[in-house]
Amino acid sequence: MNRNIRSGWERAVEVENFLITLSTRNNDDPSKQTVVIGCLVGDVRGEIDRYIDYSDPEDE
Repeated sequence: MNRNIRSGWERAVEVENFLITLSTRNNDDPSKQTVVIGCLVGDVRGEIDRYIDYSDPEDE
Protein backbone atom coordinates (compact mmCIF):
# COMPACT_ATOMS: atom_id res chain seq x y z
CA MET A 1 0.00 0.00 0.00
CA ASN A 2 1.27 3.47 -0.87
CA ARG A 3 0.31 6.61 1.01
CA ASN A 4 0.58 10.30 0.35
CA ILE A 5 -0.59 12.14 3.46
CA ARG A 6 -0.36 15.91 3.82
CA SER A 7 1.42 16.73 7.06
CA GLY A 8 -0.44 18.88 9.56
CA TRP A 9 -3.88 17.98 8.18
CA GLU A 10 -5.26 17.10 11.61
CA ARG A 11 -4.77 20.68 12.83
CA ALA A 12 -6.80 22.13 9.93
CA VAL A 13 -9.87 19.86 10.10
CA GLU A 14 -12.75 20.98 12.32
CA VAL A 15 -16.14 19.47 13.04
CA GLU A 16 -17.82 22.04 10.77
CA ASN A 17 -15.72 21.17 7.70
CA PHE A 18 -17.20 19.12 4.90
CA LEU A 19 -15.35 15.90 4.11
CA ILE A 20 -15.58 14.04 0.82
CA THR A 21 -14.28 10.58 0.02
CA LEU A 22 -13.63 9.46 -3.54
CA SER A 23 -12.62 5.95 -4.50
CA THR A 24 -11.93 4.09 -7.71
CA ARG A 25 -10.62 0.70 -8.68
CA ASN A 26 -8.25 -0.47 -11.37
CA ASN A 27 -10.08 -2.38 -14.13
CA ASP A 28 -6.93 -4.39 -14.89
CA ASP A 29 -6.57 -5.42 -11.24
CA PRO A 30 -9.81 -5.04 -9.20
CA SER A 31 -7.87 -5.67 -5.98
CA LYS A 32 -6.20 -2.26 -6.41
CA GLN A 33 -8.10 0.80 -5.24
CA THR A 34 -7.35 4.52 -4.99
CA VAL A 35 -8.99 6.47 -2.16
CA VAL A 36 -8.83 10.25 -1.82
CA ILE A 37 -10.25 12.08 1.19
CA GLY A 38 -10.62 15.84 0.96
CA CYS A 39 -11.80 18.57 3.28
CA LEU A 40 -13.49 21.83 2.27
CA VAL A 41 -12.12 24.50 4.59
CA GLY A 42 -13.25 27.55 2.61
CA ASP A 43 -14.52 28.77 -0.72
CA VAL A 44 -13.47 31.64 -2.98
CA ARG A 45 -15.33 34.13 -0.77
CA GLY A 46 -13.63 32.74 2.34
CA GLU A 47 -16.77 31.19 3.77
CA ILE A 48 -18.76 27.99 3.54
CA ASP A 49 -22.56 27.86 3.33
CA ARG A 50 -23.32 25.36 6.06
CA TYR A 51 -27.05 25.05 5.39
CA ILE A 52 -27.90 21.42 4.76
CA ASP A 53 -31.43 20.40 3.78
CA TYR A 54 -32.19 17.06 5.41
CA SER A 55 -35.81 16.98 4.23
CA ASP A 56 -37.07 14.08 2.17
CA PRO A 57 -37.72 15.20 -1.44
CA GLU A 58 -40.56 12.64 -1.65
CA ASP A 59 -42.48 14.53 1.06
CA GLU A 60 -42.95 17.53 -1.24
